[in-house]
Amino acid sequence: MEQIRARAIGRRELLMGSAAGGMTLALTACSDGTEDTGSSGNKDLGEVTLVLDVPPYGKHSPFYVATKKDFWKKRGLKVSIQSAKGSSDAVTKIGAGAGEIGFADTSAVIQGRANNGIKAKLVCMFHYKNLMSVQALSSEGIRTPKDLVGKTIVTTAGDGGLVLLPALAEINGFDEKKVTITYADHPSLPGAVAGKKADGDIDYLTGYPSLQHAAKETGEKTTYFLYSDYGLDVYNNGIFVTDKYLKSSPDQVRAFTAGFVDGIVYTVAHPDEAVRIFRDAVPGISADIAKEQQQIAIDHLHVPEVEKNGFGPMSRKKMDYTLELANKYFEIKKPFSDVNEVYTNAYVPRGKVPQFRSRAPSASPK
Repeated sequence: MEQIRARAIGRRELLMGSAAGGMTLALTACSDGTEDTGSSGNKDLGEVTLVLDVPPYGKHSPFYVATKKDFWKKRGLKVSIQSAKGSSDAVTKIGAGAGEIGFADTSAVIQGRANNGIKAKLVCMFHYKNLMSVQALSSEGIRTPKDLVGKTIVTTAGDGGLVLLPALAEINGFDEKKVTITYADHPSLPGAVAGKKADGDIDYLTGYPSLQHAAKETGEKTTYFLYSDYGLDVYNNGIFVTDKYLKSSPDQVRAFTAGFVDGIVYTVAHPDEAVRIFRDAVPGISADIAKEQQQIAIDHLHVPEVEKNGFGPMSRKKMDYTLELANKYFEIKKPFSDVNEVYTNAYVPRGKVPQFRSRAPSASPK
């Protein structure tokens, strides 16, 4: 072990919702850049099941890194990984007891709590910048939100981007009812677009390399636009748990989020190794595609909030904005009045600010 200097955010400041960017503290850290805190020693916290939003692909590598590098095991926690058919399905599964910890879009967690009685909240963030996008073959002429009118768009049922389509439409002046929506499972989206069964898809940008690969086989070029470039930069995927589980098993939640944050930090610092670890667990995705998917996720962590506060904690200001949109556009039966119903920073480790070794988001492949 060695002493390093790193920026960190104290727990009290997180709980108060304040930002202490620029504060320099001494942390005890391992040579891989992860912090040796939150370890439970010999304490056995048992096993938990993590439910991912969709079948795993390159953006999910930090979870597999956390497993391989024993970031959960050293904290006394054993984690098994399952997947859902979309964020809404992941929320439903956690609500039904199919797992203890979920990974899903913030909008799906909010909607599940408001409309379906699934009392869950976010406890750790991963996709700080909105990765919702519309992707298409260049020949379809979809380059801005208004270009969606008259088009057929495929997505997964309950996709966060679909939930926010009315908001995108209102902000950008088009009628979402003039967009035809069809559904497929997540792995089928690129093939549906490349095979011209749909004009485009709604998916996270991390899925874009799969479309590029599918289109290349037919000699087609591709394009996309991000919701965040058109007025909708909200929180995307994070770690969520039910209120009941949070109350009964706070040590497990803290151990999980600490191990996951270490997984993100390690992935950012060692992207090539992270891809190898991921493909050892999920060999069905090519190395090139998995690497690009992972890299896009890393690129879009280059945001002021992360560079200031580190991985894990969430900003009250941005969560307020996310909730404001939810109350307005999600057909919520009873609008939320208190943002603390949908998130908490009480179970994340101190924010860890990595040394990015990646390109800027603007360099993501077009």
